[in-house]
Amino acid sequence: MAKLSSTIIQIRTYIDQIAEISQQRTLEEVPLSYVYKLAMERLLSNISEATTRIPEAEKAKAPNVDWRAIANLGNILRHDYENVNENIIRDIQDGDDLVALRAALDLLNRDAEQVRRRHR
Repeated sequence: MAKLSSTIIQIRTYIDQIAEISQQRTLEEVPLSYVYKLAMERLLSNISEATTRIPEAEKAKAPNVDWRAIANLGNILRHDYENVNENIIRDIQDGDDLVALRAALDLLNRDAEQVRRRHR
């Protein structure tokens, strides 16, 4: 469970970093710069990779999250990167997917903490 908590904290950190980057730049006013796009792609790729370390039984506790889509996004960012355009980044940034993922991670982390406390 300690490994799960560490993974969850890592993913939440990536989400926070995306939020911080997003607040510093309004996409509607300025097109994505190359550095901004790379940073967003890297953070999203990190999130995708980190979610693969969450056990399936834990993912089942958050059925509203499309875990397969998160994994697929990572594959796209790593292997089909030349086809990633700013609309994909904008849709993820402006959508509710990261908010839903954060809520699911908070739930999983609470569950992990409760299990840890019971086994002390």
